[in-house]
Amino acid sequence: MALNLPLFRQIAPEFKTKPLSEFNFIVKEAEKQVIPGRWRKKTDLGVVLLTAHMIKAADPVGTGRAGPITSEGVGSESRSYGVGDLDSAYKSTRYGREFLRIRKQIVSSPLVC
Repeated sequence: MALNLPLFRQIAPEFKTKPLSEFNFIVKEAEKQVIPGRWRKKTDLGVVLLTAHMIKAADPVGTGRAGPITSEGVGSESRSYGVGDLDSAYKSTRYGREFLRIRKQIVSSPLVC
């Protein structure tokens, strides 16, 4: 399966200037995680969203977010982060949040055998 490039450019315009060849590994990983038999008509969308999320999350500048704040201090500035739930990493980008929303719809829909 190949990445739907027009859909990718539409959903993630911030990556228009970057050559997709830089992200081949990420695309392959996203394709492994979005199972066509489960995602069906939304497979392309799932791969695009997960790819965009993984690219954004890998950015060294990134979102600057970690897990939930578990403690803070004021003197000498201190902040501790927890791990969060299993999906907390997806919640760090808008692409990941949309991926989770659609995945939830797909998982909660009944299976027809």
